[in-house]
Amino acid sequence: MDQAEFMKDQKTQSAVIMQLALIGEMAKRVSDATKSSTKVPWREIAGFRDRAIHDYYQIDLRIAWDTITLDLEPLAEALRNYLERREQTH
Repeated sequence: MDQAEFMKDQKTQSAVIMQLALIGEMAKRVSDATKSSTKVPWREIAGFRDRAIHDYYQIDLRIAWDTITLDLEPLAEALRNYLERREQTH
């Protein structure tokens, strides 16, 4: 799916925004120790969740698109690296 298709597909938009909100909710539950040992923008992730839940109809779909196309893979990589480091030390 390209950006133009995403911008026209309300069902996909809704699903994406809700999944990003879930990621944001989980970001709020990450321990301070984990937050300090990763280079993940936890506050911004949690902030997206707050906007998605409280200002759903004002979400900038371009930001949602950029998040899923540019930010998710680096986030996943940072989390994989963290988990690998954690396994090595435990």
